[in-house]
Amino acid sequence: MKKIKSLDWKFFGIIFFAMCLLYITTRYCMNSLYTPEWVARNIFPFFAGMITVYSLSGRRKVVIVTFIGYILGLFAGEIFGGFESHTGPQYLHWGWLIFIVVFIIFIAAGMIIEKRTSAG
Repeated sequence: MKKIKSLDWKFFGIIFFAMCLLYITTRYCMNSLYTPEWVARNIFPFFAGMITVYSLSGRRKVVIVTFIGYILGLFAGEIFGGFESHTGPQYLHWGWLIFIVVFIIFIAAGMIIEKRTSAG
């Protein structure tokens, strides 16, 4: 009979606390920046839920790489997202799209790293 892996509650608690702190910071302390505020307001629950579920499964490398990708996606989206903001008639900010692409790339990278390091 295969032994069921116990849930990693300690790691989950650390990640959950970090995600709550990240939400409060991006939603209420960085509300003058477009990308962090938009992500916190619109899609944070989905991405945070994905990270915390992975943390319960014991896939630490996926969680760490994905969490880093979340933060880097926020920075990259904010820095590079407003490159067409000087054009009229409207303000175009692509930070949300840059964030999502960076986050998906880091999810894939985390899964590859987890698979390669756990295989042998």
